[in-house]
Amino acid sequence: MQEFVTQNLALTAWSFSTLGVLHEPLFDAIAEAAIWTMKEFSTQGLSNLVWSFATVDLMNVPLLEAISAAAILRISLYNPQELANGLWKAARSARSNTRAVGAPCGAGVLAVGDFETQNLANTAWALATLSVEDEPLLQAISGAALSTLSHFGAQDLSNTSWAFATRAVRDVPLMHAMAAAAVSRISDFEA
Repeated sequence: MQEFVTQNLALTAWSFSTLGVLHEPLFDAIAEAAIWTMKEFSTQGLSNLVWSFATVDLMNVPLLEAISAAAILRISLYNPQELANGLWKAARSARSNTRAVGAPCGAGVLAVGDFETQNLANTAWALATLSVEDEPLLQAISGAALSTLSHFGAQDLSNTSWAFATRAVRDVPLMHAMAAAAVSRISDFEA
């Protein structure tokens, strides 16, 4: 029954965020209730809460820290898309709390080999946007990207190269491989 309660909290936050309705007393109440029931949330519920609060650009530090702590305990249950999307959404929020991305970054190193090309590009972009220093994760992204560049689209190539340049990571083998991939698909870069 408790799972149903946490599902209702996450679904309510998601619904209001999806509609773009920011009712701060409601979000404050959801955050407070969620913190008290955090251990009962599913990984999807945790992801939905992060997404919901970021979508309405509402930063609740105690909630983000509770979600981060809960995510660390369940890190092996997250799939690659949930990890990449969580980092991407945190980066999309103008007032992100970079402390709350620690768990997804650590898990990303473990899961990056299972990432789709968009997950790799979005994770690299999110790290650069958040100014997160995570050398192991960037190295893991580089290695995975090198083996899957033939599947990268124009946006994946441009986002990944931008991210590495923004973080001033001079990964010459990756940049040469991305340049070759971009040359072969340059017509995909046109409007």
